[in-house]
Amino acid sequence: MATSTSNPFDDPATQQAAAQFAAPIITEAAKNPAIQQAVFSAAMTQMTGPPAPPAAQNNSYDNNAYANDVEAQQPVNNQNNPQQSEQEKNIFKDTKDACASCSSRLPLQYLLPCVGVAFILAALFDFLWEKPDALDVFANMYLIIFGLLIIIIETPRVAVLRTGLIQDKVFYWAMFLSRLWGRAWFYFFLAILCLAGANPPKFWFACGVICLVVVMYFVGVSAARKLNRVYAYISAGFEGEERNNRVRETFQRLDTADMKYLIPENIHTIASEAGRPLSASECQVIFRFFNESQTGQLTLEEWEYGFTVVKKGLRSL
Repeated sequence: MATSTSNPFDDPATQQAAAQFAAPIITEAAKNPAIQQAVFSAAMTQMTGPPAPPAAQNNSYDNNAYANDVEAQQPVNNQNNPQQSEQEKNIFKDTKDACASCSSRLPLQYLLPCVGVAFILAALFDFLWEKPDALDVFANMYLIIFGLLIIIIETPRVAVLRTGLIQDKVFYWAMFLSRLWGRAWFYFFLAILCLAGANPPKFWFACGVICLVVVMYFVGVSAARKLNRVYAYISAGFEGEERNNRVRETFQRLDTADMKYLIPENIHTIASEAGRPLSASECQVIFRFFNESQTGQLTLEEWEYGFTVVKKGLRSL
């Protein structure tokens, strides 16, 4: 009897029967999400290589919070002139480090009232230094009036002095002053006015205010960037009512004592959870952004309204 040496799987009938048997199994397996993810991961690994290990995160927050801000450390890129690119990167880094050190060691809540004091002293020194002309008298009177106004809007509300009533009126008629960037531009304008025909003391007061304006701009941009990251962390990509629910749930989770309001320490907590630790100045700016009434108690309504503004995009606070 002759022995057949051919492969039985070469038989068309056998192949057809095997295909009919395996088809339902393959179809069912293809519907499994775990298998789909495994196949996708294998394909991506084949094309791009193994993924890089995740970077270590530092969720602590302290006065050197800017050191953990990866986005702020992006170098300046200038392919046409590498030497100029290196110089620009060094200047940017030195300026950023100086602003970070200043706002960390001396929080803005203590520095900004000094702007008003500086304008008042500059005007008084101008009166004492030499006999001013009529134009200088008007300029100095403006500096004194605006200096007093700056002290009022930059200090916490004091019920006895009715500073809250004055702040409300100022922010109603000059809404841009409720934002750090708006006050920075306004103080810069007054500093330029202070430089006009300035004597030495008045000149140095104006230069000090301009340096502080640079710090204000840096803190405003840095705080806005970190607040955008906090919003992305809270919303987790959801939109509409689901996003609103997550915002409310975050407020309730942070309000551990059920006080129906948040305090600045809660802003530190949520920013740290989002991987963006805050300095004292950034925390104060973000808290004031939400708590426009400056009562020191951030309510749920202010929390929700603040994030509707953040959703539209913020470049500076």
